[in-house]
Amino acid sequence: MAALALLACVGLAPHITRPTVPHTGGAPAPRFGRPLFRPARARAEPRLSAWLEAAASFTPAQAEQLAGPFFGGSLLPYLAFLYFLNVPQSAAPRGVVVGYGWCLVFVFLTIPAAIAAKLLFGVSLADCDWLHGAAESLLTVTNLLLVLAFRNALASARALEDDGARADVRGARQAGPDAPAAAARTELPRLQSYAPWVLLGTGLSALSLASAAAPALASAGVHAPFLGGALNLHAVSYALGELLSREPENALSVLCWLIHTTSLVEWLVAMGLAWRWAETSGQESFKGLTWGMLPLHSSGITACVYHLFFNAPGVCMLLPTQAALTCVGNTCCAYAAYRIAAAGGWTLSGAFAAVGAGAPGPSSWPESGVRTETSTEVCNDALAAAEAASRHRPRTRVPGPVLFGFEDIGGALAAEGQLGFMAKLFGGCLAACYVVKYGELLQADFFQSEPLGAALMCIAVPTGLNVLKWAKRSKDPSFDGWF
Repeated sequence: MAALALLACVGLAPHITRPTVPHTGGAPAPRFGRPLFRPARARAEPRLSAWLEAAASFTPAQAEQLAGPFFGGSLLPYLAFLYFLNVPQSAAPRGVVVGYGWCLVFVFLTIPAAIAAKLLFGVSLADCDWLHGAAESLLTVTNLLLVLAFRNALASARALEDDGARADVRGARQAGPDAPAAAARTELPRLQSYAPWVLLGTGLSALSLASAAAPALASAGVHAPFLGGALNLHAVSYALGELLSREPENALSVLCWLIHTTSLVEWLVAMGLAWRWAETSGQESFKGLTWGMLPLHSSGITACVYHLFFNAPGVCMLLPTQAALTCVGNTCCAYAAYRIAAAGGWTLSGAFAAVGAGAPGPSSWPESGVRTETSTEVCNDALAAAEAASRHRPRTRVPGPVLFGFEDIGGALAAEGQLGFMAKLFGGCLAACYVVKYGELLQADFFQSEPLGAALMCIAVPTGLNVLKWAKRSKDPSFDGWF
């Protein structure tokens, strides 16, 4: 018996059964040599493997069909987001509203580009580099407008924090009822006007459309690179011949990667700037907007990971994943904008009352195109919030020269002009593009093996770090990041 006990401990005991007896109910009696419970990990691994195998079996057509309802359902929440952000009670800078709103230009112009790729070449938009790059450049324009508008708003707020400027505004208030409107037009002209941001967006979008029109008129092929493959390293193919031979024909060009990379980084920078605007303006509810933008950043990561694995059919389930994250992100942004408006005094009954009463007509608008009443209210509210914040907010976070994350670029380069800021931003992203495009060719077999599990990890890890970082910063304002 001692020997049998020893063998049982090491799992080598012979199978011994009990005498069979009638069993009328209850749980079955355990048998010797077999554990009653398996570890949770042992039970989860087969299920995870089965799920990944089933997900990898989806065809691109099935994945696109699954993604369609999510993309369609994300439009209404985004329109609600823009509405709440644009109400006067939100006191959001007009350029920021234009930046977020310009995303609709990207959405509606991407649809004909996708249709053209399917009808002309029988491929998805992601596999037609010149159409893909032109369409995605509209998203870069959107995010660039957003970042520049936030930077402009923060610069204007810093100017208002100057003691002399505050004294001028306070003196204007005491001068008469019309003085605050004049102060609003002189001190906050760039915060209260849509026009310059609409013009900038229109000009940049025209360049994006031209980048698609030129190859279309030249009857470019399906895999013609975006902007003729400028900045690609094929000019030195004699040195990279073996490496470049591993690249599939639907791989993104350097400039197309640049479009995607800058969009990701710009969005992350905008998240950090929204957080800074909350601290600067005293509107703490703007921090919720940073949280609302987080799923949309993960949606962008998902798109880039899909391209990283060469848009392979085995990872096509990333398409509905991206669509679901977009829908969730738009809903979160809508709720965040509602909280911003509600914190400023917006109510549903008040909104209906304003519609019934009618908005003031153009006769009440000054020559600059800014409504006097709105400018006055927003200026007064912004000044009051800034004064209250300066008295009660502990200024513990002082941006230093060291970058702890992409979201801190906006603060670290706050003293840079807009052109200098863009040059450094695009230069850093371009360097990253070369690393991604040509670095992955060193392991081309892995990226072409369509490992869905690895692709999902590429999304989950940065998303998890992003969530933990903002959660930590919410609790500890002095926290800047781990790296």
